[in-house]
Amino acid sequence: MPLETEKLLVPGIELTYTPVVNFAMQQNKIPVIRSLSVKNIFVTDLNDITIEILSEPEFAYNWSQYIEFIPAGQNIDLEAVDLVISAKFLSELTEKVTGSLKVTLSAGGTKLNERHYSIELLSWDPFRKTKTTGDKELAWVASCHYQ
Repeated sequence: MPLETEKLLVPGIELTYTPVVNFAMQQNKIPVIRSLSVKNIFVTDLNDITIEILSEPEFAYNWSQYIEFIPAGQNIDLEAVDLVISAKFLSELTEKVTGSLKVTLSAGGTKLNERHYSIELLSWDPFRKTKTTGDKELAWVASCHYQ
């Protein structure tokens, strides 16, 4: 007889975000995270909840939100997630970097769920060191940038 495995129940995390970030987006305050939703799948309320968002590499400042409770079977939707992106980090990029956002959900100090979301960080000057760009285009970009 095959062994039966018990399905691990964890609260759901749903993140709607922009998977590509660049310096211009940061300067124009275009939000990276559009919405964050947490679903309590349990038959009891979740209490003393902390949601944290960390970035790897550290291109954004750590973000956290405390929620007193989520009723059993209910969702909490956070639309105002102001993840602050580092202008210094993005301005110093010389090539595209793939990173991640780590979203952690804890209740009463116990981690209940953790999800990782891939994100691409683009250099502020996409024409720098590009083999497919012609010399004329590079000269034009350089003349505009350094005036």
